[in-house]
Amino acid sequence: MYYGTTEYGGASNKGAIFAFDSTVAAISLQASFDGSNGQNPTAALTAVGDGLFYGTTAIGGANNRGAIYGFD
Repeated sequence: MYYGTTEYGGASNKGAIFAFDSTVAAISLQASFDGSNGQNPTAALTAVGDGLFYGTTAIGGANNRGAIYGFD
């Protein structure tokens, strides 16, 4: 399974996290950004030893200046 982000798309068109299953060539939506949890992710997801992926968004979050998020 491979994971990535899109700058736009998802439920609010403010970005999404997707999974790609190469064994069946299928893409599935894993999470959507809505502004309160960040908006427009532009950096790659980073895997960390705690089992989570981390990333950043360009906009959104508490002060509308971007957010750092974790994804399981």
